[in-house]
Amino acid sequence: MREVFEPFWKDLPFTNIFACITLNILHQLHKGIFHNHLMQWCLSVLGEKEMDTHFQAITRYPGLRHFKKGISAVSQWTGREHKEMERVFVGLLSGVAKETVLVMGRCESKCGFGSEQ
Repeated sequence: MREVFEPFWKDLPFTNIFACITLNILHQLHKGIFHNHLMQWCLSVLGEKEMDTHFQAITRYPGLRHFKKGISAVSQWTGREHKEMERVFVGLLSGVAKETVLVMGRCESKCGFGSEQ
């Protein structure tokens, strides 16, 4: 990386360049943090078969998606599927995973990944 000595926004009044950069919720939060990091970490802790079994065992409830084949069968995820997985993720790990895994899941839950954006 190179330093920028004369940025183009230097003389623009009332401009905070850092407020102009928007967050990409799908790729940075849902796919990036949840799917690529938290989900992969939990898969390495529990194993794919165990994770699928727990997703399949979730009780049907209005407003929650039931992954009847688990999650390993899905080849391409949408933002909606990520949100639906996130809604049940902490409950899915409860009683199975170590406390350190659940603390990370609670952090994800408090950040509002599973809530409607």
